[in-house]
Amino acid sequence: MAFLLSCARAGVEHAKPSGPVFEVEGVFRIGNPGEGWKIHRNRKMGKKLLLDYRREREDVDLRVTVHPLDETSRDLPLPTLAEGLVLAFGRSRGLETEVHGVQRVDFGEHEGFVVHATRRWRPNVERRMVQCFVRTAERLVMVTYIAPPDLYDRYAPDFAQALGSFAVLLPPEAPVFGLKTPEELPQLSPATAGGVLPVTTPPPPK
Repeated sequence: MAFLLSCARAGVEHAKPSGPVFEVEGVFRIGNPGEGWKIHRNRKMGKKLLLDYRREREDVDLRVTVHPLDETSRDLPLPTLAEGLVLAFGRSRGLETEVHGVQRVDFGEHEGFVVHATRRWRPNVERRMVQCFVRTAERLVMVTYIAPPDLYDRYAPDFAQALGSFAVLLPPEAPVFGLKTPEELPQLSPATAGGVLPVTTPPPPK
């Protein structure tokens, strides 16, 4: 019984004139991706939320996850946090992720960043993905579209359709960045003096 209570539903889907919309009251809403998509998981686990739409008979997913933030995550610049989470996910289980680009895409009054990436699980499993990150005062909201390379472009319009109705309903909160002393900032070595510091994030894909 305790397990069932800890895994209650995150939210519900409502019928709207423009189509079905899934909503977690006071947290987020997102449109249904369209025909052929079904809700696979709809869970509330403590302060964590998970919504997972899946294509029938195909390994294609559109997920919304909400996680509480710790102090470190609140202090990091959002693009750094977003890219770091994408790169670190599943690394201990042998997943390798290549980030192709990071774009700023705001959602209403909320600052957002989108990470484009390819994830591989050797020897022969590969997925293309795009993951949107929105941070509020206490939570991180993530929207993920992930599919095999041969199906990614086919269902990308469904993801765009769902994202057209996406909104974070939590109050917008300006991020609080940790202040660094000059000694803590990246330093040029004598060998690279007069040069520029490396940029780790590539430009968005064309």
